[in-house]
Amino acid sequence: MPEGARKGIKDSATSSNMPREICNCVDYLWNHLSSAPDMLWQAGDEAIESQIQEWMDNGQDFDTHVLDTANDLQQNVGVYSVARQFLLLLKYISGGIIPVEYHYLILRGAGGVNALLESLSGINVNALLYIVGRLARAIEAGINERRLLDIFEPLIIAIPRGKDSSRSKALRRDFLKKLLDPSTP
Repeated sequence: MPEGARKGIKDSATSSNMPREICNCVDYLWNHLSSAPDMLWQAGDEAIESQIQEWMDNGQDFDTHVLDTANDLQQNVGVYSVARQFLLLLKYISGGIIPVEYHYLILRGAGGVNALLESLSGINVNALLYIVGRLARAIEAGINERRLLDIFEPLIIAIPRGKDSSRSKALRRDFLKKLLDPSTP
């Protein structure tokens, strides 16, 4: 039985204790950041997205030849399709990267970062740091931080019902900004 995206984050880790699906998406997107800096805000192609989803469901690496051919036929459509599937993957990961039961640590803002990193499972910490590390580099490359946080905050941090006040949102932002730049007070 394949160990893919629909099997859950804990079942699909590579030898580096990192979910293969996250690695595949992040690496592909990172390699195309300079040619498609708008990748998170563009629509992909339904057929290509279905193929990407099949690769993830079956625990396979992406066929970059297929994606690059799609990019050549229609500007960056392969990149946009991977970006769309990556966002959906994060949205539907069972329990999330930072599960709801750790939200109290998020509400400590920047002060909760170390406690959270010590409390999460290794695979969740690795996924979190890998994604956030690439987001930090994307910001350094000129991608708007606020727009990235608007997209990734609810995908990375599971939010308990009734805990989405403006104060909670500000603390979640502080928390993510501290992860993005550890020198932030």
